[in-house]
Amino acid sequence: MIVDSLSNTQTYLGISKLLDIGINFLNTTDMEKLKVGNYELTDGVFYLVQEYQTKNIDEVKFESHRKYIDIQYLPIGSEDIFYCDKKYLITNTPYVEDIEFYNDCEKSEKITLDYSNFAIFFPQDAHKPCINNGCQNAKKIVIKIPML
Repeated sequence: MIVDSLSNTQTYLGISKLLDIGINFLNTTDMEKLKVGNYELTDGVFYLVQEYQTKNIDEVKFESHRKYIDIQYLPIGSEDIFYCDKKYLITNTPYVEDIEFYNDCEKSEKITLDYSNFAIFFPQDAHKPCINNGCQNAKKIVIKIPML
């Protein structure tokens, strides 16, 4: 997992061509103006625009993805995200359509995501997103990068 300041996105260019597409999109798009929905970029990279109310921690489960890397960014609002290496987790709901849910993790750590930073979650990075940290309303962009 990578969590860094939005001003440092250029640091991660060159890791892969597809990750570069997502990072460049993040750097060149006015994320606040994007409308809710799912959109294609190119080469299998797509993004989701979500608006929602953050949740209590007990309402959310850990999740992970096998087919995609997630770049997550909140242009509006903030949320806490707990993360844990999925090797420490027990599957709660079997893998379907690139998502698997897990029971809680005693080894989890917390990050806060807002307009000033971003997170990249790889397949081993189980995450428990959308947690209320005092901010109710959030807008999140999730850029999905295919694993090759």
